[in-house]
Amino acid sequence: MAGAVCGLEALVALGWAVYEVVRVTSARSADVGVALALAGLLLAFAVLLGLLGRAWLRGHDWPKTGTVVWNVLLLPVAWSLLQAGNPVLGIVVGVVALVGIGASVATQTSFGPGPDDQY
Repeated sequence: MAGAVCGLEALVALGWAVYEVVRVTSARSADVGVALALAGLLLAFAVLLGLLGRAWLRGHDWPKTGTVVWNVLLLPVAWSLLQAGNPVLGIVVGVVALVGIGASVATQTSFGPGPDDQY
């Protein structure tokens, strides 16, 4: 389940990055530099979350810490969205973060080499 949550988060980050680039190319962005920087940051997050999700799906134990840290960092984002007057988005981000934390903590790992590891 943790791999699926990371994959979903990666797709959302990728979609948001594409949205920012579209805003810049269609001249709907007031600040091109900020929009492109945000798109680059979101693209980096999408790649990293995709790697975490892939590692989860392959049965590795190392993505647990990264997944927990990422989702803990999403909790203040959810709180900020709630305070900024976006309750639906804030609740969705908060729920996804809590599910991600719960799924990564609940996932049992072998603490040994993964199925693809070779010596």
